[in-house]
Amino acid sequence: MNTNIYARVVQYYETDKMGVVHHSKYFCWFEEARTDLMAKNGILYRDMEAMGVMMPVTKADCKYKKGAKYFEKVYIHTRVEKFGGAKMVFAYDVKNQEGDTLVTGSTEHCFVDDNFAPVNLKKYLPSLYEKLEGVV
Repeated sequence: MNTNIYARVVQYYETDKMGVVHHSKYFCWFEEARTDLMAKNGILYRDMEAMGVMMPVTKADCKYKKGAKYFEKVYIHTRVEKFGGAKMVFAYDVKNQEGDTLVTGSTEHCFVDDNFAPVNLKKYLPSLYEKLEGVV
């Protein structure tokens, strides 16, 4: 399975009064890491949208184990867990520099056209389907 590692530094605005990353920020990090994985495989969301395909989130999950802190470097390990022509599931492991797992999570996405009607990429846009298969 193709795993991408996306590194970032925790910003002050992402922390709460307790000095740890606010729980909502991890979902933003998941999006950054997912976008990075796709881009490194030659797939940009803007290009998908130009082809008439969007990937809305249909489900999101996050399990918090240990809070990341301000200015800490974190690594978001991202991989595609499932892929079919109609949906795609990404898994995430957020780790610190010591390799400790801070957070695990996943997001599920479906594929829709410009009218938000579900599409199966295998039939709707086979060239994109083949490109996405390369990410798995």
